[in-house]
Amino acid sequence: MPRNILVTGAAGYIGSLAVTALAKDSTVGTLVAYDLRKSTAPAPVVVVAGDITSDDLAALLTRHAIDTVVHLASILKPPIGAAADLAWRVDVQGTRRLLEACVTTGVSHLVVTTSGAAYGYHPDNPMWLSEAAPIRGHQAFDYSRNKCQVEALLADYRQNHPGLTQLVLRPGTVIGKGTHSPVTEIFEGPVIIGVRGSAAPFVFIWDQDLVAILIEGALGKRQGIYNVAGDGALTGREIARRMNKPYLPLPAGLLAATLGLLKRIGKSAHGPETVDFLRYRPVLANTRLKSEFGYTPISSAAAFQIWLDELEAPVDPKAAGDVDYRQVVVITGAAGGIGKALARRWAIDGARVALLDFEPGPLARVTAELTAMGADVLAIEVDVTDFDECRRAIDSVASRFGRIDVLVNNAGAVHRSAFVDTDIDVYRKVMDVNFFGSLHCAKAALPYLLQARGLIVVTSSIAGIAPLYGRTGYAASKHALHGLFESARCELADAGVRVMMVCPNFTRSAFEQRALGAHGKPAGTKRSLTGKIAEPVDVADAIVNAAQDGKALLVLTWLGKLSYYLSRLAPSLYTRGMVRRLKTGQQVR
Repeated sequence: MPRNILVTGAAGYIGSLAVTALAKDSTVGTLVAYDLRKSTAPAPVVVVAGDITSDDLAALLTRHAIDTVVHLASILKPPIGAAADLAWRVDVQGTRRLLEACVTTGVSHLVVTTSGAAYGYHPDNPMWLSEAAPIRGHQAFDYSRNKCQVEALLADYRQNHPGLTQLVLRPGTVIGKGTHSPVTEIFEGPVIIGVRGSAAPFVFIWDQDLVAILIEGALGKRQGIYNVAGDGALTGREIARRMNKPYLPLPAGLLAATLGLLKRIGKSAHGPETVDFLRYRPVLANTRLKSEFGYTPISSAAAFQIWLDELEAPVDPKAAGDVDYRQVVVITGAAGGIGKALARRWAIDGARVALLDFEPGPLARVTAELTAMGADVLAIEVDVTDFDECRRAIDSVASRFGRIDVLVNNAGAVHRSAFVDTDIDVYRKVMDVNFFGSLHCAKAALPYLLQARGLIVVTSSIAGIAPLYGRTGYAASKHALHGLFESARCELADAGVRVMMVCPNFTRSAFEQRALGAHGKPAGTKRSLTGKIAEPVDVADAIVNAAQDGKALLVLTWLGKLSYYLSRLAPSLYTRGMVRRLKTGQQVR
């Protein structure tokens, strides 16, 4: 039996695309395009100009024997001079009136778009929001607050009127060729503004993917609640890099004050509330969309690139977009600590991630976690001390993803024991992992990195640039890494391959718990530390940001920087202070 469908908001951006697509489907009987503005939809579409806040909607539904409604009427940004409550009347009051009319006239199915903004912009938003996350809105944003109220209405009708089945879609930022919205306005200026301390990740959904989901939802009478977003996310910094624009992360207070002033003098439509909009982005997980609804959209990065390049919609954008636009990042020692945090951060940025580690259990757990986030992940169990294993692993990554853009040499080993007591085999083990492991992976990945004009990131240590008490073998291996890769940087620069050395201070992880003692067994001694222990997520954010900024050396924490400069300018002073801090209470004999 043909489906009689009414589309509200039919003259809008997504509404007009949806009407055009539905008009081509032979299973659609009567198709009504309803909007305050007159739609330009061609015959046989029935075009009705009307106001959802005041029309007799029941009479409209009855007149055309409507059984399915696609509800898209909404106001993202009210026009200049509009009534202060216009957006609320259209979104909330209009939805309430439509729901009442649907129940009164026996409409059987409703497809409605709310928004990822319904979750709100809050500091305790999880890294990835599932559909089970609370709908809280944000009082400073009419759109977010209105969508929160719409969600409450829909939930009430699901409970009390089950005869009206619902498909509720919560899209991320909708984008496509020629899109112009309040979000794209942020990217259209000469500088991309961010908030210091926040990655500000944006999830995007290609407009053609959203329309395809809407059509399937209406014609297939699909039910449920789904986040609608592509895999991964793009941070403000990455967006700036792709657009070849400066990225300016400002302190939250300064940005709020500046925006407040600009808004008061009429130079900006964005006020202080924009700070929360930028730093507490709702990052939508699309796991349910892919696994239950059965639709896999193109990635956030690919959707953004279509907008950026003003491309015609490709015939098969899923393949072309992902291959062309998403980085491939290989991380060794990826099952815990800094490696795991790096994998999460790069996945949020939209990269495809290859996880290399020698521990199968932790590797499987990290892989499952990233996959649940919607990341495209390849996990390979590998011993980096074996060059043949490294070469096979790297070739497998390239075979799966088609390229390698970034290699992160992060696998490491450490010991805690005095030089006088430490067996030669301990030095060999530490050097095998830290130095030769990094050399093996870099040599294996080099052909792919040369092709991609890629990046090698090496997790070194303050011990790679200064002495470290009780860890002579560890310091030696890290010094060797600097000699190798800083020299390789000179040779590879003309070919476009960059090298970045990273020197973290003490970081919270299980790494030191596996430290070897003097004879190769677990050290079993309490380590002495200096300075505050860094969190892996903070180290990962700093590394990815520095990589995007093109840095050659990243020394983390004020203590690390102090050690770096003191060891060069006043080596005796540095040595005395370092030994005094680390020797006390540290059993190395």
